[in-house]
Amino acid sequence: MTGDNVLSKFSALLCGLSHLVAGLLARKIVATTEDYAHRNWFCRLFRKKLEFIDVPVPNWPQKISPYRSPVKPYKIGFVGRIAPEKSLEVLLQALDPLKAKLGPDFTLEFVGPIESGMYDLVSKYSDERVIFRGRVSDEELDQFYHDIDVLVLPSNNRIEAFGLVQVEAMLRGTPCVTSDRPGMRQPVSRTGFGYLFEPGNSEALAGAIFKTLSDGPETIPSRSQLASTFSSDKICESYERLYLDITGG
Repeated sequence: MTGDNVLSKFSALLCGLSHLVAGLLARKIVATTEDYAHRNWFCRLFRKKLEFIDVPVPNWPQKISPYRSPVKPYKIGFVGRIAPEKSLEVLLQALDPLKAKLGPDFTLEFVGPIESGMYDLVSKYSDERVIFRGRVSDEELDQFYHDIDVLVLPSNNRIEAFGLVQVEAMLRGTPCVTSDRPGMRQPVSRTGFGYLFEPGNSEALAGAIFKTLSDGPETIPSRSQLASTFSSDKICESYERLYLDITGG
């Protein structure tokens, strides 16, 4: 075993111990969803302390947009770090089945910081159909959410707990195709605004994207439904109630 491996394992052990100490000392532990918590060892260990409160949406639009029917050439988008744990190779492997289903009239566009270890993947796939935009401003991100026809989250990583970019896209009228993993699937499951696919299955991912573009999302929630489902005011009120409960205020 190399020195780097030993250091990595030791760091992971220390991190795990610090989590256990924090859990033992905490009076309450906030988890994003029951779906994720029931499959997470830490949450199961401290299940009697759990409270479930959604993550507040930092990038809330000035106006919630209605769903727009997709128009060719389709724009398929990803927002997040360009990193190994995001399972981007699953999305890129879906290119060939997507071409077979959609023809040439689509682009696959990525927005987010590119980690150093991912430049080989970026250079391998970049062309007129696959575009890596890197970091963008808040205004450009807002426009990107409006411009794309579907947002895709292909991650198969067990530590992904929600996928907040899905909500940001939905609030701008854009449906999502998401890996059917605990926590991550909640925005689509709760709204029906898109489809889930089998984690790691590029053929299933291509099929879900095609279905979204050809048939539309499973459900088209109203703007008021989206606002109430992911309301920041409701989330803040939940934290306030929890604080008052703990402090006896």
